[in-house]
Amino acid sequence: MTTDSPASKAEASAPFFGSVSPAQLDDPYAIYDRLRRDAPVHYSAEIDAWLIARHDDIAAVLKAPETFSSSGVLKVKREPPPEVRAVLQDGVAYVPSLIDNDPPGHTRFRDLVNTAFVPRRVAALEPQIHAIAAALIDDFAPAGAADLMEAFAVPLPILVIAGILGLPREDAHDLKRWCTDWMALQSGTAPVGELVDCARNYLLMQDYFIRKIDERTRAPGDDLLSALVQARLEGDAPFSRDELVRLLMSLLVAGHETTSHAIGNALVLVLRQPDQLERLRRDPGLAASCFEEGLRMDPSVQSLFRKVTRPVTLSGVEIPAGARVMLLFGSAGRDEARYEDPDRFVIDRPSGHRHLALGRGIHVCLGATMARLEGTVALQHLSQRLPGLGLDPSRPLERVHHFFLRGYQRLPVTWSPAPAA
Repeated sequence: MTTDSPASKAEASAPFFGSVSPAQLDDPYAIYDRLRRDAPVHYSAEIDAWLIARHDDIAAVLKAPETFSSSGVLKVKREPPPEVRAVLQDGVAYVPSLIDNDPPGHTRFRDLVNTAFVPRRVAALEPQIHAIAAALIDDFAPAGAADLMEAFAVPLPILVIAGILGLPREDAHDLKRWCTDWMALQSGTAPVGELVDCARNYLLMQDYFIRKIDERTRAPGDDLLSALVQARLEGDAPFSRDELVRLLMSLLVAGHETTSHAIGNALVLVLRQPDQLERLRRDPGLAASCFEEGLRMDPSVQSLFRKVTRPVTLSGVEIPAGARVMLLFGSAGRDEARYEDPDRFVIDRPSGHRHLALGRGIHVCLGATMARLEGTVALQHLSQRLPGLGLDPSRPLERVHHFFLRGYQRLPVTWSPAPAA
């Protein structure tokens, strides 16, 4: 590659893109702005991947799975420390399932679970989701202050997906802890001692699902887990136990982790715009478009990887076969070529739903309809049930320290509790 090539010019002009640097965690959007303007396709040596920053380039990648492979994209690029590998060797071997797989393997898994998340089945769950949201708020509404991640945004989606799978409600706390540790293990940025603990909990989650599979094999129920166990042994390509364990773990994580943070992100955006919050209070029918605007402006999944199967050119830059590309969904949602005034939160933006935060193509989020429903219900209940809701000025927001997942660890808020009867 010559020094005059588009890629070398892009590298020279692009900002540093780290993994979990404090500045990037706090505000990656300034970096995205510069990338879109100066280096929309840029090789990052720190990540060993080509960063793709513009909406249309990312959409093109998502629509070409034969050129941009998803196989193995969730595997950590660098080898985990030997202490972590020693723990993981006793667990279920890595097998691709949904997000990290290509056809025909991806199709095989997707066909197995797709019927559980079709719109009519999700719509039938709406009364249950409203009931869970209302019950959660009942528990903390009298206090006048809470961490809304801990009290609401985390338990709502995990209780919903646990119910769909047929997992006991009382297991939700352990399930959440194990999922958090699995995500930390994938990010790989924590100290070695913490990663070892995460690896142990990752194995605990595997053991949990092995037990549940055995239970449903002996005594099936009326739930998705039982249906998957039954389907495991049917068809032309039966699923192994390890494949089913990986699928169940993936469904659990995808079914709550990203939605929890999407709810938190949308809530912070609207709380920082008092005029938009007042509109939501007066018209709860705006909750759906409010959640979409949150997904566009501050998506919980900021990026995902693909692997290039043949040489390809994006925005005038040639990417070699075998390279990794990193799709910056957070950048796509702020693309000036796609959205008018993209850095402004508009609760009823007409084109707000046409974002890439939930994917596109064969890997569009399986639970997109569910996530949208949960986010809408969450914003409706919070805006209507908690008068005077606002960020707590005495307690700072705390961000999740993760490579591609963006959200809040702590979201402290206050409101005016109803007077005691």
